[in-house]
Amino acid sequence: MVQDLINLGEVLGVVFQMKDDEIGLFASAETSGKIQGSDLREDKKSLYRHHACQEQDPALKQRIAGIFGNENLGSDDVVWMTEYLTSSGI
Repeated sequence: MVQDLINLGEVLGVVFQMKDDEIGLFASAETSGKIQGSDLREDKKSLYRHHACQEQDPALKQRIAGIFGNENLGSDDVVWMTEYLTSSGI
């Protein structure tokens, strides 16, 4: 019983983190209370980052690498990244 609760807590924690990552990328600051793209600027290790960094096209891979961890990331780059994530199925 205790181990079941521990396992459930771990799964819920992962689901919570995934949803938090989604909100941080796709929701407006007014909706989420977070600055959109802050996870990109902070190079947060998320599933979005993991899958985006698997890109094989050299030009796209370079563009993506310039986004994650860029403290001076502009809103155009955030929009580009959210569109890339959506269009690529990530």
